[in-house]
Amino acid sequence: MKELLATLGAMVLGSALATGQCFVPNGGTLQGQGDDGPLLPVTALGFAFPFAGSTWTHLQVSHNGVLFLSRGGASGGTTTGYSDQPSSLVATLRGGPGQPPRIAPFWKDLQNLAANGGGVFVDTAVAGRCTVTWRNTVEWGTQERKTVQCLLFADGTVRCHYDANCRLLGGALLVGLAPGHGAADPGPAELSPLPATTGDTSYQTFTAAARDFDLAGRTVEWRPDGQGGYRVTSTVCSPASHTEFSSGCGGLGRAAFYSTAAPWFAQASFGAGLSLRLASGGYTAVALATAFLPPSAHAVVLPLGDEGELAVPLPVPLPRPGGAVTQVFVGSNGWLGFGPLAGLQPGAFLPNVSGWLAAPAGAFALWHDFDPTAMGGGRVLAETRGNRFVVTWDGVWDYAGAGPAAASTFQFQCDLGTGDLHLAIAGLSLQGGSQYLLGYTPGGPVLDPGPLDLALDLPRSLLPDLPPLTLTVAPNPVLGRTIVYTTAHIPAGAALALQIVSCVPLQPGIDLGPFGAPGCWQAVDLTGATLIPLLRAGSDQYAIAVPNAPHLCGFVVGSQSVAFAPGRNALGVVTSNAVRSVFNLF
Repeated sequence: MKELLATLGAMVLGSALATGQCFVPNGGTLQGQGDDGPLLPVTALGFAFPFAGSTWTHLQVSHNGVLFLSRGGASGGTTTGYSDQPSSLVATLRGGPGQPPRIAPFWKDLQNLAANGGGVFVDTAVAGRCTVTWRNTVEWGTQERKTVQCLLFADGTVRCHYDANCRLLGGALLVGLAPGHGAADPGPAELSPLPATTGDTSYQTFTAAARDFDLAGRTVEWRPDGQGGYRVTSTVCSPASHTEFSSGCGGLGRAAFYSTAAPWFAQASFGAGLSLRLASGGYTAVALATAFLPPSAHAVVLPLGDEGELAVPLPVPLPRPGGAVTQVFVGSNGWLGFGPLAGLQPGAFLPNVSGWLAAPAGAFALWHDFDPTAMGGGRVLAETRGNRFVVTWDGVWDYAGAGPAAASTFQFQCDLGTGDLHLAIAGLSLQGGSQYLLGYTPGGPVLDPGPLDLALDLPRSLLPDLPPLTLTVAPNPVLGRTIVYTTAHIPAGAALALQIVSCVPLQPGIDLGPFGAPGCWQAVDLTGATLIPLLRAGSDQYAIAVPNAPHLCGFVVGSQSVAFAPGRNALGVVTSNAVRSVFNLF
């Protein structure tokens, strides 16, 4: 963990923040309320702040959205300085001979009134950081409240936050900083979007007429570049959060099967049907192991409508994986369900793989658009024959079909003693083309096993799916909190499993399919990343105590897990989804 935290610290100090920081929630001590008047009291920063080639230990704040630096005495900054003319604001920012450095988050004629819950606050409680907040401030002569905040850090970074209500209602406004003393004018710099590099004088002016103030809900940061200037970034404020992206790979679908290949239904190579043998671990699909039983005179017609489904009681419980059932759900479109299936989507009448894999209950099916209500067509019958419960589609026509060519005859046999299931096919309509799906599902969602070749892939054991590698993390990465990463579904035979923590999430990432790992993606940059061994098969966790360090605010970390699992694919590598984490104070 120490290695990881050191790596995170190095990542933060060595790179620009990739997302926005947000307001410091504790406003600090009230310095003053009112309008114009003298500058507020000189306040010690608590550290030496490097600016314009020197260091400064104190500040003095104006009601009008600007602060001035000093070394302990009165700053000598202007008490007003605002103007409706951008050129005048720039001249005031530059200052005159002997005037101090100034930082202007929102230089405008402002009022900080008690009646509005307003005021200027200064907070120096956190070592190495000073926070100045103009809370619920309003432009002179208006009532619309806004909050602006400026943070100074011991490394020389200046960070300004603007709440979502920040807009310019009249006149002109300046945002920027300068060393004073008549600093040269480099010209305005666009503060959004960025990043950009500037000298020690950096500003942008806005006018209400142009409606060009675009910093509401954003953060602007000036971070020293080591060359006497700044790297400036402007980003949207983002709270602490985790966001999953990409997807895990390496899962194996084994619980369900399906075949939609045409024209399997016109061939007898698989024995004109299919049987599911019940064993301790589930079913095994084999070639048909019984004969078709023509309906007897005792068979009863099930009152099924087109697109209908009916719960039918069994004479005795039917053994099933997970426990016996006392009824089955017969669907007019060719399924024997072990729970309601009428909600198969999309389109219960149209066989489709996505609907099958998401089926709400277990089922054995020969899914097709049948219509047991068609005039002249057959019906769906049910009866008990010895130890078997049999449901037969007896010459049932396709929907909108007519005549013998549109008729299908098949049946499901449930062995009430062994729990075996049989699908026996006497004949199928050829008018249906490929609009059939033969399959079994334990109930979804299940992984896609790919289509079954009934001529080549039998017998087939139906076992629980092997899910893809997954990575989750909780709680949100608020500074000072411990977060826990959980990697699940680590293959039992994996030679090595790792969690990777990187400062660069990759979206969409690098497709590993061409290297022999279809569906797998590298979703984080490996340069400078930390590798954390995962030592347990199945599931393993790793906890990180996030430092309560202000410079981590807004920092982004990408995480992904990987397992080296021979046999899962040609490359022998499976990857998890990735998680993008944003650190902040809340």
